[in-house]
Amino acid sequence: MNDMKPILASRRSVTVGLVVTALICAVLLVVPVPAQQAPKPPAAQPKQPAKPEPAKPEPAQPPAEKPLPKIEDMKVPDVATLLQGKPLCWVVTVKDEVIVSEPVSPRPFTRDAMEKAIADWPKGKSPKERRDKQLEFQRLHFLTIVLPETKADEPEYQLNIRFLTNVVHHEDLMLRRIDLLMDESKFRTAFEMLLALERVAAPKRVGNKERFWPGYVDRRNRLMLLEAESKIKRKRYQSAIAYLDDLKTLMADPPSESADERYVEFRRTLSERFSKAAGDAAEPLIASAVDAQDYRQARFFIQKRLQPLVPTHPVAAKWQKMLEGKQQGLLKQSVAATAAGQHGQAASFAKQATRFWPDEVKTAGSMSVRAIYAAATGRFQTLTVGVVNLAGSASGCPFPTESDRRHHELLTQLLFQVDRFENIPYYRTDYFEQYEPTDLGRQVEFTLRPRPASWQAGPGLTSDPIVSMLSARIDPKDPRYDERLAMFVDGLSIRSPQEFVIRFARVPVSPEALLRVPVVAPAPADQDGERVLSKRFRVHDRGKGYAVYRREIPEPDGLREYHVAEVRELKYDSYLKALQGLVRGEFEVLPRMPAWHVRTFETNERLQQQFHVVPYDVPTTHVIQFNPRSKSLRNSELRRALAFAVDRPKVLSETVLQDPRVISDPDQARGRVVTAPFPNRSYAYSQQLEPRQHDAILAISLATVAANRLGGRVPSLKMICSSEPIARAAAARLVTAWKRVGITVQLADSPVGDDADVPADWDLAYRTLHMTEPIVELWPFLTMRSAARVADLMHLPDWLRQELIDLDRAENFQAAVTVLHRLHRHIQEQVLLLPLWEIDEVMIVPRNIRGFSLTPLSPYQGLERWTIQSRIPLDSLPTSRSQ
Repeated sequence: MNDMKPILASRRSVTVGLVVTALICAVLLVVPVPAQQAPKPPAAQPKQPAKPEPAKPEPAQPPAEKPLPKIEDMKVPDVATLLQGKPLCWVVTVKDEVIVSEPVSPRPFTRDAMEKAIADWPKGKSPKERRDKQLEFQRLHFLTIVLPETKADEPEYQLNIRFLTNVVHHEDLMLRRIDLLMDESKFRTAFEMLLALERVAAPKRVGNKERFWPGYVDRRNRLMLLEAESKIKRKRYQSAIAYLDDLKTLMADPPSESADERYVEFRRTLSERFSKAAGDAAEPLIASAVDAQDYRQARFFIQKRLQPLVPTHPVAAKWQKMLEGKQQGLLKQSVAATAAGQHGQAASFAKQATRFWPDEVKTAGSMSVRAIYAAATGRFQTLTVGVVNLAGSASGCPFPTESDRRHHELLTQLLFQVDRFENIPYYRTDYFEQYEPTDLGRQVEFTLRPRPASWQAGPGLTSDPIVSMLSARIDPKDPRYDERLAMFVDGLSIRSPQEFVIRFARVPVSPEALLRVPVVAPAPADQDGERVLSKRFRVHDRGKGYAVYRREIPEPDGLREYHVAEVRELKYDSYLKALQGLVRGEFEVLPRMPAWHVRTFETNERLQQQFHVVPYDVPTTHVIQFNPRSKSLRNSELRRALAFAVDRPKVLSETVLQDPRVISDPDQARGRVVTAPFPNRSYAYSQQLEPRQHDAILAISLATVAANRLGGRVPSLKMICSSEPIARAAAARLVTAWKRVGITVQLADSPVGDDADVPADWDLAYRTLHMTEPIVELWPFLTMRSAARVADLMHLPDWLRQELIDLDRAENFQAAVTVLHRLHRHIQEQVLLLPLWEIDEVMIVPRNIRGFSLTPLSPYQGLERWTIQSRIPLDSLPTSRSQ
């Protein structure tokens, strides 16, 4: 090896060593000395016969030294060698020869670092200091090289800087292999090499920035750009944007070293290639969203994806201009509709304009979207509601469900309605100015309001239709005959169009509860049924996935304040999708929400800034009701087996609420196990009765006894349930629990379409209800009819028939409570129904709505007085105030 010398193991004195090193490195290696020549022959002698001499072996020739490889002949090690083998470097001499060595120091930029150390070396002042410094100074001129895997006694050599061109370090070899991998489009392996390089040569923090190995940043940027371009070619645009987003962040910290020869052009064209890739990735996504009429998503790709990458990208400008043009065209139509008095169309155009582009257009002469939207939607206010079952849709159950109750609540107004519930219900009325009992409650004088309030959605009423309706209900010959009302009312009389009197044969416990009915009249001769006179809203439009209701009487022009004019329900497949739509601004009110999501709205500060969490005043009670006409369920042992087989706290905790506090801390949970079909804080609820405990062994025994009495086996039972997701999930858990004790129950399928039939031969029904006045509601509930009739009691046990009649004939409230507590106890003992649990549900209302009750009994309570403050829906939730 030319220009190198071994370091002697004896370590001679430094002075001699440096001198010898300098001399040896300045010349070529000494060629080995040849073998000694034979001595000259003596003077000529007389010729004698030649004697054969023995052949002498040729002297051994020293082996020729293998020349060092040239730099152009060196091959970059493969991935396995670089990652798993011993780190090596290439020391390049002035003759472009390569010495393979173990890692050397200093690094990187070895020659530059040595030259800088030589130039910066301080000189001593005294001769001794200068002499000592001179020796140390000489050491700086040599690079120590360690030959790998050599058999030499001294593997360390020193090379003078005069003979050193540069050093290709192990990290540089990794970078060269990464270049080759990128050229071959092996991006995954290249990424692995980059990560390995970052571990081998960890970045150093200099101030607030990190300094990587020279060349690392260029390779990383090129690799991410190539990966993004590859994703674009494969039409994986979102993945490409993700790479470009990361690359944008990394490009903010450019490399500090000068670029390699290969990467000079890359650095110059990086911004241009980045911009082109961003446009190629974003434009197909924007176009696809526009074609699908998902303009919110199109704005997201423009404003949140493309513009953060390249703020003034021409693709973003093109699509933004198109959407802004759509917005301006619709705003012009909204203004024209307002001028024509078509306020519903004006509001619709304004909302469509904000769907395209909700921000102000900054072009000169553009119309203000905020001003026009506020004027149009403030005049005609639309309340959008997200539901999993549309109001009035098929429910798969013959009893009123949540969707049925919303539908009837919108269409009809009752003479009296419950305003709040505090152990007992408190009533209010929108029709009567006053009503006053006289003659110890045997007569009540009613005075109607002279005209309906401006906010009322339906027409006003006079005495005549109300008295006519009540007269029909107490006439045994009329189809609308109500036995219970007829038992109490003795007579009716009209004093004036705004005054009438009801005389009672017996004083009712709650007159308001008896008159908690809508005002109806016979339908015209060419129609069947009845027509409702006490109206609120009417069905304006109905289609797949939506239902629209509008006020029966629109509010007139010129009012100081307007209220909700239209209700639009939007159907979602699940509560999760409904919650996503709520956060995205697709609708405003969520009337019901799973209990496991309530805590998120109560604790999340950003959601609290947007929404109110409004608790309902009355919990929702879940019960299993037995069909009195079912022959199998007349067997008391079978009913008890069904009751003991269900671990109600476990089902409530795991399925209905998904909250372990039901068992560990019941007072903090949003639900509880109950023993009656009415709320546990109702006056009718007997607090002395404890819920029946789960006992699977007893359930199996009772089921065996029931099977013996039913002919050897328990017949398969059929259960009906509404299509509400949580109710069906709970019903499925009940079916599983009953199957464990040997009772087979078949859950009827959910209805498909609005004309789905309900099976008539059902045995059990999973019901949800809100019973606020058990004195009048318990009889229809137990008979499964809409009104209380004696004929419907025939299928019930004798004792139950008698107690229901006693309840109706109670002379005062205390007597009625006594009968209700007795009924509660007997129902619990005889297992005439299976109360499950009650849920404290909530409604989610945005903060721009005013006038709603803080503790409503139903989603649309007092809807006519709600006011919606105009607010363009945001594409994202606002940042919390703390941030």
